[in-house]
Amino acid sequence: MVVWMLDDDVAFQQLGEDGGTGRRTHLLFRVARYWATLPHCAVLIGTFTGDPPIPGLDGLGGQLKDLAVNVARMAAVQPDAEWVPPQRPPSTFDAYYDLTEALAPTTDAVWPYAPNLAGRPVREVALELLMDLPRLLDGQQITRPLVWDSREVPPRSSMRRGGNALFLDIDALFRWPTPVHASSDGVVTRRADTLWAALAHAEEPGAVMEANLPLLHGREGQGQRDLGSVPATDAAAQTAAQVRGVVLARALAEGRPVAPELLAREARVHAHRAQLRQRLEALRDALLGLAAWRDERVDGALGDGLGVLDALASLAAASVPPPGDPKQLEAFLQQLPGAVRAWRGAW
Repeated sequence: MVVWMLDDDVAFQQLGEDGGTGRRTHLLFRVARYWATLPHCAVLIGTFTGDPPIPGLDGLGGQLKDLAVNVARMAAVQPDAEWVPPQRPPSTFDAYYDLTEALAPTTDAVWPYAPNLAGRPVREVALELLMDLPRLLDGQQITRPLVWDSREVPPRSSMRRGGNALFLDIDALFRWPTPVHASSDGVVTRRADTLWAALAHAEEPGAVMEANLPLLHGREGQGQRDLGSVPATDAAAQTAAQVRGVVLARALAEGRPVAPELLAREARVHAHRAQLRQRLEALRDALLGLAAWRDERVDGALGDGLGVLDALASLAAASVPPPGDPKQLEAFLQQLPGAVRAWRGAW
């Protein structure tokens, strides 16, 4: 039996480089090939197009920079001029992820807004951009979406799981648990799927592989549009859950010491949230430059767009993690081997 386990916001389609979506590859043929060529693999972790499967705020900073540069480019010409978007920079791993530890894009790298609208009047493109801003509240990617470029990438060992997992061996569901830790401050860690993958890799290298099984991930309607109803403590706890889960996963998979890793990750997220607020102000200044056109439709959409930036600024300010206790996380990791044995015994 083969089980394909998906999140409910994933579709059997792909987003192409042209901005269109559809079925652009034969997924079942790919599954059959992997089944035949990876006999020791228990789980294939598929890839995504569209919106990356990360917290929305963690993929916001690069977009804010892109949008500010694109808007300034629009404001610098007449509204009836043809839209000439910036040139897309070379592809960069994790370009959408502000907190990546991979080599980040250069500081002057800017992704274009709506390159498919090149040649249209700038006024129309600006209106499209303003109407797109609420998508940022859902954690969607406006400028840096993941696209399917048809390139073949050999399967490789993976520490991820996520919302696109193909179980070639259904027993893998029961060999390793998805552990979570409840801290004394009420924060329950996330990234349990990554801990699951780390446990699998430690016992059976090659049991979990990442492969080219691209699906479309869309976050439409998932955001908190009425952010006034979201308590700041909830936003902070959600961020802390992510931070501590990442720290646990790296400690388990890579042997990183918990205490310095937790301190560094919390500091990095603090700095990131401050940078988000700065970039929101920069985008606000750029958008206000469109008011010089004195266009009634643009002015109406501009007011709504500025409201979105206010909501995002509130969310960024609230989403700062409280300090965690490394001793609690270390104790959890020490107890994990025994907990795994007990979990298996229950099955």
